[in-house]
Amino acid sequence: RTSKTCSKGLKSMDKNPEVANIVKIKFRLDYFMSGWYDYELTSSRFICNAFSNENNREIDPLEFHEICSKLVQDIKVLNWKKNYSDPNILDGYGWKIEIFFDNGNKFSSGGLNKKPPRFNKMVRLFEDILM
Repeated sequence: RTSKTCSKGLKSMDKNPEVANIVKIKFRLDYFMSGWYDYELTSSRFICNAFSNENNREIDPLEFHEICSKLVQDIKVLNWKKNYSDPNILDGYGWKIEIFFDNGNKFSSGGLNKKPPRFNKMVRLFEDILM
């Protein structure tokens, strides 16, 4: 009952329905010959798998909402193109972010050796969640 009430409260206080309707975020970052990071975030849990080590922790709906708000309003991830690629680089990095909404829709963007504006800010956001 509490989480339903809290969820309704978050939806009513947020002027951006895209933020209020996010239910899950997945982000993967692969470095050629250096390893990978898989992040998954919901309104109750944050999971990071890196080099086959898993770290996770509980989060509350308000923290989830704040993270979603930073992604949408500050980093503007929903404005990113579907694909970013630099075909001239053969070994570097790859990435993909998926944002799932309560109506079943999904936003995704990804790339190889090329990144959109504010990408590094998003990476730091995910890294900071574990600290």
